[in-house]
Formats: sequence, structure tokens, C-alpha cells
Amino acid sequence: IKLLQEYIFKASSCLKIYKTIKPLHVQGRTDTHLNNMTCKIQKCYRGLSTRKKFIRKKSIYIKRQKKKHLIYSTLLVQRVWQGFIGRKKATEQAKIIWEKYLDSETSRPYWYNKATGSTSWTKPLVFGNTDIGNPVKLPKSGNLYTVSCSSCAIRLVSS
Repeated sequence: IKLLQEYIFKASSCLKIYKTIKPLHVQGRTDTHLNNMTCKIQKCYRGLSTRKKFIRKKSIYIKRQKKKHLIYSTLLVQRVWQGFIGRKKATEQAKIIWEKYLDSETSRPYWYNKATGSTSWTKPLVFGNTDIGNPVKLPKSGNLYTVSCSSCAIRLVSS
């Protein structure tokens, strides 16, 4: 109110209007009317400044949210890629450790772990959708096989 009274109401155009209104009306009524108008101007200014401040804060908030979303998306892509690479490496390591055989009696595949010596009728989970490849077919227990050296004909292995 002081700013309006000191600067705006002292402007030449406002002084002319004030001088013409003042003698026509009672002194208190004119001042009351001016005070009411000053309050309305203040309300409009406060509303305008508050809206500008809100819009500025909202735009900052939206920029931050977009930045957070971009960072989250980047991290998600990295996490998916690293998971893919990790699973691929684990599968490659498992192919070195596991061997796949066909049972001679049931013709079903089973997996043998060279490191632990364990066998399993179900495919290890580490392979996922992939597998070792073609299984090794074992001979029936009644069959006799002999492996000899081709150059010297010495019997190396027999089963």
C-alpha cells in the first residue's frame, strides 16, 4: 500500500483524478475507496506473482522428472544388457563343466557334471533355452568295445 501511495498515486495522472474526486465526496469515503482499490491491486499482483512462481517451479519439477526418467531408462537398459552378457558367460562356463549323454536303456538324455560327479535327468537351469548339443550315446552294458592304436595295433581301452 505504501508503494502505491508513494509512487503510483503521486503520478501526475493519478493526482489529477484524485483532486477531482476528493472535493465531490466525503474525505473518509474517498480514502476508503482508494484503500479498497489498492487492496484489489495487491491481490491481483500477489496472484500474478504466485502463478508465475508456481509455473516456474512446475517447469523445474518437470525437467527434473524427465531427467530422472532418462537416468532410470539408461540404468534399465544397462541392467538388461549386463544380465544378458552374464547369462551368456555362465552358459559358456556350464558347457565346459556339464556333459550330455543318452541312456542306453531308456534313450533319455541325462547330464553329467565333471566337477562334482553328479548326474541329473533334468537339464540344468543355467542353460536356459540353450543346451550342450548332441548327446553322447553310451553302449549297452552287454556290448564289448575295444579301442586300439591305429599305427601300432596296441589295445588301449576295452569295455
